[in-house]
Amino acid sequence: MYNPHTRELYETLMRLREYASAVEGFLEREAEALGSRLEEEAKRFPEDERGEYFEVHALDIVEISHEMPTLLRHSVVTAADAALERYLMDTCRTHATLNQKPWPPSPPWRSPLGGARKYLKSVAGIAFPDQDRSWTAVLRLRELRNAIVHADADVSSLAALRQWLQEQEHVTVSVDYTVSFETHFLDDALSWYRQFAEALDSACEQLGLWASVFPPEEDVPGASS
Repeated sequence: MYNPHTRELYETLMRLREYASAVEGFLEREAEALGSRLEEEAKRFPEDERGEYFEVHALDIVEISHEMPTLLRHSVVTAADAALERYLMDTCRTHATLNQKPWPPSPPWRSPLGGARKYLKSVAGIAFPDQDRSWTAVLRLRELRNAIVHADADVSSLAALRQWLQEQEHVTVSVDYTVSFETHFLDDALSWYRQFAEALDSACEQLGLWASVFPPEEDVPGASS
């Protein structure tokens, strides 16, 4: 790796995948246990009353089998987006520190992703991978994150995002433009973040960012001349 922050991002993405897998598995087991318990308890009622019994507990089933997994998936997308932003900011900050460039940027960037792209291209002078499909993907995933946080996953005003989502698997946009996705979509999303980091990491080869972690010997206090 050429960028020390790439490893940090990889580790975060891995932890998010492990977290999602563990919680999804727990919720699946809980849903199965609830279903079995209700089936068993329903046997105590006459057959013509069992339908009403299940209706009473329908919200419990929906909560554990749909609402909780949805909250989990939304939180993972949100956390992954935040990790990607931090990765770009840390990369810019490290370059600025090593090269005595002004930091933080003034005025602050309106768009952290767009600002980082501009900095790394124009100031750091790297071949930023903005032609890579993974860059488009992380931009669309940021739009998805914003829709989740600010509009309860409503993408009615985001035509480019809807088009991109139609090209992805394990995700659905309803007739009222609300996004829902399966856990496998998280695998795809986290993979897009990693692919982008791999492309950016390669572009960072010339920057010498590891010097912030392992400075040249002459810069180490107490090093012999």
